[in-house]
Amino acid sequence: MAVNYIETKSYDELSDRAVEKIIEQVQKKPDSLLCLAGGDTPIGTYERLVETAKSRKLDLSQCRFVGLDEWVGLGEESQGSCISYLNRLLFHPLDIQKEKIVFFDAKAKDLTSELTRVNEFIRSSGPIDLSLLGVGVNGHVGFNEPNASLENEAHIVELDDTTQEVGKKYFKGGSTTTQGITLGLKQLLDSKTVILIANGPSKSDAIEAFNKGEYNPAKPVTVLNNHPNTFAILNI
Repeated sequence: MAVNYIETKSYDELSDRAVEKIIEQVQKKPDSLLCLAGGDTPIGTYERLVETAKSRKLDLSQCRFVGLDEWVGLGEESQGSCISYLNRLLFHPLDIQKEKIVFFDAKAKDLTSELTRVNEFIRSSGPIDLSLLGVGVNGHVGFNEPNASLENEAHIVELDDTTQEVGKKYFKGGSTTTQGITLGLKQLLDSKTVILIANGPSKSDAIEAFNKGEYNPAKPVTVLNNHPNTFAILNI
């Protein structure tokens, strides 16, 4: 179950290699179920994915998309929300139909029903074919914070102080939320393929823990060492 390491020399090369893996997946299975992360690191990957699709070299129209995580209380109209980010970078430029997208409604009055809805979608339509994941400064994946259970499916999370602090950059005025809603480690581990991307020195501690090849609950990203088909594309 060795991780496939791809060391890159630049962010552009990281983005090139990541999009190659996504293209391979969609060409192999045009109706793939894809789980795509937010954050800064995937931006170049999504720009390349849009360019490839618009040049008619890739058809994403049959793909289905499931959201990885969301800040509780935020929706499409909030600039810092994950769904707003993916709409802006991917879904709207590619004219992805809304029925192809399953995302948490983190403004719902009944968040428990949201967990049930997404969990049932993955059980009936999954497993996820490919998950593109970043890694947090504290080693989280999605909003699976340190010491998250390996048995979790979608769940609500009290966000780590580090996550709240780093997250301020996405919000006007530097405000953020204290809770997140996320797919669980169990669902990510059930993905047929995982692409882990990490860029820059701020991720070096998390990747150092990952590189040891052992699961460390304090750094959830290390659980991917137990996944049989993970590609770690790194520029650290």
